Amino acid sequence: MLLLLPPACCPAVPRGGAFLVNRAFQFELLPESSMYMSLCGGPGATLLDGELLLHSPQELQGELAGGTVGRILQAAEADSAQGSAMAPAQAMFLMFDAVAVQGACVGPLPFDKRLDALGQVRLAYKKLEHKLKQEQSGVEPPLILMSKRFWPSRDVEQVFRHIKVLTLAPGLHRKVYTEGARCNLNDGAVFTPVHASYTSLMTTGQGGLPLLKWKSAEDSTVDFSVQCESIQAALRGGGAQATLPLSLSIGGGAAPVKVSELQCTANAARGMLAAAAAAGLEACVLECSLTRAGWQVVRLRPGKARGNHVFVGWHTLQILAMPVSQRALCAALARPAGAAAAAPAAAPAAGAASATSAAGT
Repeated sequence: MLLLLPPACCPAVPRGGAFLVNRAFQFELLPESSMYMSLCGGPGATLLDGELLLHSPQELQGELAGGTVGRILQAAEADSAQGSAMAPAQAMFLMFDAVAVQGACVGPLPFDKRLDALGQVRLAYKKLEHKLKQEQSGVEPPLILMSKRFWPSRDVEQVFRHIKVLTLAPGLHRKVYTEGARCNLNDGAVFTPVHASYTSLMTTGQGGLPLLKWKSAEDSTVDFSVQCESIQAALRGGGAQATLPLSLSIGGGAAPVKVSELQCTANAARGMLAAAAAAGLEACVLECSLTRAGWQVVRLRPGKARGNHVFVGWHTLQILAMPVSQRALCAALARPAGAAAAAPAAAPAAGAASATSAAGT
């Protein structure tokens, strides 16, 4: 998330600042933080939900135009939850929701109203960009702010029209969402109910319409957790291979529940321990895909403290068992002649529909 605190807004931070907040609620002050204070528009705080992408749209567009497999396409980004990994000259925060804007609490409002509030931030940012170019000879903010584009869910085909599938090597593909100035890696579409509050979307199992994410079966993954003590126990035998229990979260402070197992090398298991230790966590979260040989690790998620909730994990397993193709999804959501407009919307990775932004390898 992105938190903008104007001076004197919070006694604990008298000078204010712009902060990235990761999933573990760790705060990191942005470089040139004072540059973003004009976005606050008054004495109140602004809190935005979104994803940190460690590239600028121009950098990825350059790779696409040049036909080169560069830093982004080859390795993708580091885990989006790691706010400290801002190595590039510019990074991008892709905004898709708002909790508070310029001191006004908008979280309880329906999604379409929150999008209106998000538009205020985007407009203020465009004014900041223009001012910097005029007064400081083309200086640009280190963190670019962009917002996702949303369509009514019945028009989700519009999302897919902007997604390109690139084959980098046999069996290695990347999906890229590109539309005007927007350009980011992609792995599907997200559907956000327009009448739901932000709180209801973030509260699992409380009824109402859920936020749904669609991925093709080949892109569907589950974030499992593996307790460090379980990894250590698996390594005590001293063999070259290790069998690790894969667990999902059930919430309420209860211990995660084991649902499957992962076969991996002992060296890979040691790497998981090192990643968890570096992040100060008692468990390592693994993003895994299902293959004919069993679960395979796609990447480590050092910015996450817990695996997916069992509801999310079960939903993904249903997708893998009964996949819905892109064509079938578009056909199912297309509005019949004379029917009323659908409530949800769709967006790139966001009903409203939007494209997803893939923020990791």
